[in-house]
Amino acid sequence: MNNSFIPKQLFQRFLRYWFYLPIAAVLGGVVGLILHGFIPPIFEAQAKFLITIDYTRTGYLSDIQEDQAMRGVGSLIGSDFILQKTIDHANQVNEVITLAEIKEKSKLERGEFEWYIRIRDENPVRASKLVNLWADQAIQVLDEASLHALKAEVLFNYLDSMELCLQRVTLGVDCIPSCEFKDSNQILGEIKKVGQEAYQEKEASRGLMPALSVDLVQRSAPPTKPVVFAKNTFVLAGAIIGWILMLVLLSILNPNRRLRKK
Repeated sequence: MNNSFIPKQLFQRFLRYWFYLPIAAVLGGVVGLILHGFIPPIFEAQAKFLITIDYTRTGYLSDIQEDQAMRGVGSLIGSDFILQKTIDHANQVNEVITLAEIKEKSKLERGEFEWYIRIRDENPVRASKLVNLWADQAIQVLDEASLHALKAEVLFNYLDSMELCLQRVTLGVDCIPSCEFKDSNQILGEIKKVGQEAYQEKEASRGLMPALSVDLVQRSAPPTKPVVFAKNTFVLAGAIIGWILMLVLLSILNPNRRLRKK
């Protein structure tokens, strides 16, 4: 049959017209380079937070406990609360951006004891400015939360001492150290008042451990090199596509023609 597929003839055709394949690859690469010229480069700005834990205060922590502490910091850095503060300050300096846009352009990544915030944008100066605004708002909130966590710890320790005082007054246990309050009603009133303050401080700490410290160790400078440029990728893809298209053309060109043996 004239239209039957004969692998030997197809292979011979490829050998006879092999010089078209590199030509097609070069042309495809040129087309890929031209197409790439219509795609603007993307720049990435980055800020870095370093997290430390005072183990002299916490004692031994399991990997799970450390992970929970780290995830708590990351959740706060990437929270809508901090992002909205970032957007508000950005709008004040004429860098208008929406919550949806900043989420689309940004990425929050964790190292071992680090958190990185990254923003990608076609404008390197804008990317750097947005990252620094975000980092500044985050470290401000984190510092305030850490201070509240320390206050909460002090108040809860004080509550423990008040409970011991109550035991001494009500049970008459001499082995418990004495306290300034001698009346159980006074102690209960103090426990109620301090308890309210302690839980308010606990809530204001946003779940941060009092023994945890967060520092902004790296702010962003405008990046000078794009992270998404992909010139080589476009050229390579164009070359491969051109090569494949030429193979297809050679396969279907004059399918009824019989190649003669030399």
